[in-house]
Amino acid sequence: MTDSAKTSISPKVNIIFRKHICPLLRESWFQRVTPRNSWCWVSPAVHVFHIHSVGSYFSDVTGWPPCSVSSEVGVYYECVGDQSDQRLKRDSNGRPLPTEYQCHYRLTLERSLGQEDLVSRLKLPQDRARRDIWWIERDVSNAEEVAKDIAQSFLKTGIRWFKDHRDLSEVLQRLERERDCYNKFEMAMYMARFLGNSKKEEEYLNLMAQEAKRVNFRGRKR
Repeated sequence: MTDSAKTSISPKVNIIFRKHICPLLRESWFQRVTPRNSWCWVSPAVHVFHIHSVGSYFSDVTGWPPCSVSSEVGVYYECVGDQSDQRLKRDSNGRPLPTEYQCHYRLTLERSLGQEDLVSRLKLPQDRARRDIWWIERDVSNAEEVAKDIAQSFLKTGIRWFKDHRDLSEVLQRLERERDCYNKFEMAMYMARFLGNSKKEEEYLNLMAQEAKRVNFRGRKR
């Protein structure tokens, strides 16, 4: 396929995504919605919805058509980290626009659409077994059914997942059960600070200092 043919695919797919996915996101309180990236601001969190094409390199290596897509959701907590970080983009109203990979918690949505006849063309069994990619034909003839299935995956999994990460006190409790590391202590410290729990804030500041010393890591100024 020529470069010009590749570039013509994305607008076609975006039109279909805009028809079937964007209305659902708006109904789910997303305030800024595009066919590929959308944001919902529910302080102290930002909910992120993202769709990306696998691209030509991945296609050449694996056999998936380049316009095949994955979809991820993420939660970014405004109270965690340095909000002056220049890598964090903002809209004209000053609201943060984190990318999905900048989020503190992330989830990849899975395909329920049966595409066994399509993925059977792939060479490797691990590629044929993947549920985190939607196969979109090179002529985008099946893009509409893919869009509908992504929407269903978001309804089934994404909305509940966002709700589970909304209450910061509950998120902190779950975080405390995760494996100990510097990033965990740092994130817990910021959350405790936001929640006004000075005892836990101090506890995690101390744990951060101990872990930084253990791994010889300076960290950032707080």
